[in-house]
Amino acid sequence: MKVYIQTNQKNMPYSVNGYVAMKGFEQMGFEIILFKSLDEVLPNMNREDIVVGGIQIVRR
Repeated sequence: MKVYIQTNQKNMPYSVNGYVAMKGFEQMGFEIILFKSLDEVLPNMNREDIVVGGIQIVRR
């Protein structure tokens, strides 16, 4: 399973909560994929994948 994490302009997780989620998922062995725009990763996503981001991103 993969975890998609939204990033800011510096290619870092969008918030402290996003960073903590990234580190936690890394420790559990998930594959982490950073993205700025959901459109760039949406074609590669599967239903079981996890998205960490702002409310609008997650709802989409």
